[in-house]
Amino acid sequence: MSLPADKVGSMPARTNAFQEMVALLTAVMREDESVVVTPSAMLPDVITGDLREVDICVETHVAGHKVLVGIECRDWGRPQTVSWVEEMHTKHEALPVNVTVLVSSSGFTKGASTKAAHYGIRTITPGDVTPGFVGSVVNNLDKVVTKRAHFRVHSVFLHVNLTDGHLPWIEAFVDSPLYTHNGAAIATVGVIVKEIVSGNPNQRAHLQTATDKDKFMTIRTDGPTDTNGQPLFIIPATKSGEGLPPAAVIGMRIGGPVVLDLVDIPLTHGDYDGTPYSSGSARFEDMRVSVVATEGKDGSVRWAGSATKSGGVQEFF
Repeated sequence: MSLPADKVGSMPARTNAFQEMVALLTAVMREDESVVVTPSAMLPDVITGDLREVDICVETHVAGHKVLVGIECRDWGRPQTVSWVEEMHTKHEALPVNVTVLVSSSGFTKGASTKAAHYGIRTITPGDVTPGFVGSVVNNLDKVVTKRAHFRVHSVFLHVNLTDGHLPWIEAFVDSPLYTHNGAAIATVGVIVKEIVSGNPNQRAHLQTATDKDKFMTIRTDGPTDTNGQPLFIIPATKSGEGLPPAAVIGMRIGGPVVLDLVDIPLTHGDYDGTPYSSGSARFEDMRVSVVATEGKDGSVRWAGSATKSGGVQEFF
């Protein structure tokens, strides 16, 4: 999820578990999919032109006009004071945000709340569960098991159009170069495969529903093209190593195993702006996996999750 390129820059994520939770809650509580949530957003300072980091930026539309909401988070052991409110007010005055929201895990002092109200800044404190807390579903969960399915490319076959009219399938290697119609090397097979695998909607849908029975997956697609829509070419070789004339690639078949990993995430419960929620995070390999569940007044439960790599971006799922 990201804002338009002319409005926000990207940077390595510096989020902590609390900020990730707030971003997920913001995403899962949005009214519709048109609302865009961007963690660690970089917005331009309207005075200096420099990019400034906002913990979470939300883009929405009100009465046909685009509205940017800037959310700042603090996970400190004591209530936030007037100083932080004033600091954020000054910072956001120079940013293209229409609404400022401050979220503190430990609450706000009375003076900070008064000053925030004066500035029109909304303050939120995620509350702990109390004996009379409402939430018949999310608060009965003590953990959730998330599934991470990923596809490992094992083989790549290219459907090529030889100059003699034959249309064989040939196995390709990741470092095999691909050429434009005029003979210019444009990419390798590995680069093209990476783009296809990461951007294939059928593959993403398959992985989201994958089970232990899904041991192997094959992606079939048309051949790659250049920016003008012309096919790319490869130089096939005979078994003896003799090079053949360049052949247009008209199709690709990418195959490999599907690997399923299960991650246990313990949950804690609270209240976020009047909505019961459960949240948790756990380390898995080189990333932190976070999940939240919110419960509506009708008992309906909505889930959201994210994976944050060290030095990478927070990706929602």
